Amino acid sequence: ALWQARLAGDLAFFDSLGIKLVRWFLLADGKSYGRDSDFTAGPATNDYNQYVFHPPEIGSSTPELDAIRADFEVVLQHFQALDGRVKLVPCFIDGQQWANDIPPDASGPGLRPGNRGSVFNDATSRGEFLDRALSPLLSVSEPYSEYIASWDLINEPEGLLNHGVAKEQMVAFLRDGIGMINSRTSGG
Repeated sequence: ALWQARLAGDLAFFDSLGIKLVRWFLLADGKSYGRDSDFTAGPATNDYNQYVFHPPEIGSSTPELDAIRADFEVVLQHFQALDGRVKLVPCFIDGQQWANDIPPDASGPGLRPGNRGSVFNDATSRGEFLDRALSPLLSVSEPYSEYIASWDLINEPEGLLNHGVAKEQMVAFLRDGIGMINSRTSGG
């Protein structure tokens, strides 16, 4: 893949500039994680949570989910090649984009950004999401821990408070996710 070919050169350039940390979004807006079949109609308690997201397991038998895991390992191998001179800060998800109520994307093969508010607002969905998405990525990263500066669970979590996620639910998500990261790393 083109990105893989460019990555070594880009990281070497960052190293030559003295850059020590690179933040890398893993699931970002979620568009690469979850197909239309992973959603069901929700209770529609507000404009942002009209769907229930059923998180698929990263590393399972679908090509898209295998690719997320495999691509992350390639990234980690590139940081390993720099022998720790430049370290990675993996960012698990980009907050606000996860809860927006966005209709199915007509431009992709059943891919859909947003509509994942249930991973914050529903304890069962939250647990499934962390177990099926974060845990496999933490497993991939374990052999490369010396090349990871820290984990970033969610970018701008406060933005979700204006998009149908209650403060108490965000605190629960942060507590559970950070707890999982800290239990699997040397402190996150």
